[in-house]
Amino acid sequence: MKPVSAALELLAGLVLLGAIVVAPWMISPLGDTDTTRLELALATGVGIWIVSVVVALRRPRVPVTLVALVVLVLAWGTLMTLNGRARYDVATHAVVAVIRPITWLPGSVDRTASAHTLIQIGVVLIATLVLIDLARWQEMRPVALWMIAINGAAVGAVGAIGRVTHHTWFQHASRQGGTPFAAFGNHGNAAAYIDLVLPAALVLVAAGRRTRGARLIALGLCALILAGAATQASKAGLAAAVAIVLVFALVTTRRATGVSARERSALRFAALGLIVVIAGAGAILSRNRWSELPSELTIHGGRADVWHVAYDVWDEHRLTGSGPGSFKILLPGVTATREPQLFRNWIVSDYVPGQPVTIWMVADNDPLQTLAEWGVIGALFFGSILLFPVVRSLRLRTDHQFDGALRFGGVLALSVLYVHSLIDFPLQVLAIQMIAGLWAAMLIGGSKSTSDREPRAEPRNRRHARAMRRYRREMLSRDAPWSR
Repeated sequence: MKPVSAALELLAGLVLLGAIVVAPWMISPLGDTDTTRLELALATGVGIWIVSVVVALRRPRVPVTLVALVVLVLAWGTLMTLNGRARYDVATHAVVAVIRPITWLPGSVDRTASAHTLIQIGVVLIATLVLIDLARWQEMRPVALWMIAINGAAVGAVGAIGRVTHHTWFQHASRQGGTPFAAFGNHGNAAAYIDLVLPAALVLVAAGRRTRGARLIALGLCALILAGAATQASKAGLAAAVAIVLVFALVTTRRATGVSARERSALRFAALGLIVVIAGAGAILSRNRWSELPSELTIHGGRADVWHVAYDVWDEHRLTGSGPGSFKILLPGVTATREPQLFRNWIVSDYVPGQPVTIWMVADNDPLQTLAEWGVIGALFFGSILLFPVVRSLRLRTDHQFDGALRFGGVLALSVLYVHSLIDFPLQVLAIQMIAGLWAAMLIGGSKSTSDREPRAEPRNRRHARAMRRYRREMLSRDAPWSR
């Protein structure tokens, strides 16, 4: 590799990782203002990477299937956006109807909102593809894990101190309608972020550097992240953190080599004690929210009613959807006509372009909202993209302890995130999208493809059979008339 290209690749990686680091501190849930700067940072990193590829005259090492899926989902979103039937006029502050280029194809209800959503999704997906290519560097994965763990520990520590002292560190977080935690204005998204970074610290503890200092630092980071998990207000987030620690402890102690049965049992009892402490602290600090659990499990609660609205929006255009980012625009009208009971349990308000999107403008169910906005076609594309790193990593086997722990931690982190998205909206938060993209890059880019792997040695009898067939062909060719 040319020195200039290597330097540009390093710079691109630093820019992308830097954007991931500052993301949870710059944005509130779905805030429109600060996401623009993060999108520009990601686009800058992608641009530097493109220049490095052109200078090196090489082919990016990214799975072709994943590239095709990203192209398809962006093409579908672009088609729906350009075929929108209305746009927001900034001068008159009103929605103006426009003529659709393709009249028989349902388009987005608002071109402006769809374009903003499409740009954010496109930048994150393309940045993930770049990170996959950069992850072929063996040194990137440990650096990325330490970065995720340190940043997660900082978020956990700041959020825990704020929860215990009842101090709000970031004023923008207190205006989102949820329980603030660090810079997150919604407790559900804060919990999803904590659960996404927790496996990184656990991987460093279980299979990181063998030096005593590195292990102690990793344990300290893990303790700070767990403090954040115990003090955040999300019930689902607390249950997910407990499940992550339990599953990771059971699997890693079972696979650990050079550990006696007594030491393995001691580690499991230590993990069990840690789980009891986390669960007890979380139950005490959020006892008021746990008392609301029975009412939230009914089919007529606020979350259940907004799911009905999302289903009604999807029911109008099942195949194509209503366009990216359209749910917040259709929510008031559909609620008034079909689900009026939502007004009693939800703060329903009109969306004004340019203003921050609050937690009351989403469906609290990412797959269902994706169906409503992107239709069955777009949802299939998104589902394939999200499951691709998990399925690919499960198909590969490795004997290296660090690679195995990284693969298990990444699959566990993404799986918990996908389950959490069924009752919340973490996949719509840029900071969480970027961390999930980095996990996917480490799972895909860090593994060798079939062409890069060393060829497996064939059994002796198979090699012998091949040699005998080759010998017979040579002998027959010698006896053939044309060989004389």
